[in-house]
Amino acid sequence: MSRDDLIPQISERHLTLLMRIHGDGIAPIVHADGLADIAFLDIEALCRGELIARVTMGRFKGYRVTEAGKALIA
Repeated sequence: MSRDDLIPQISERHLTLLMRIHGDGIAPIVHADGLADIAFLDIEALCRGELIARVTMGRFKGYRVTEAGKALIA
């Protein structure tokens, strides 16, 4: 069994996580530490579904909601 087999399908729970990451759109990028309570595989599922994107700037690591993710929660 590979790690890819463990990544869940996008579900209603992931849409809730997506809304949490997006917030009210005030902060376009969420620091990775702010998502520490979300399972890695759920974040990976959102990334592979191209609903969020990883952002790195120097030592900063975070996530932002993509246009496809914004359209899904709108």
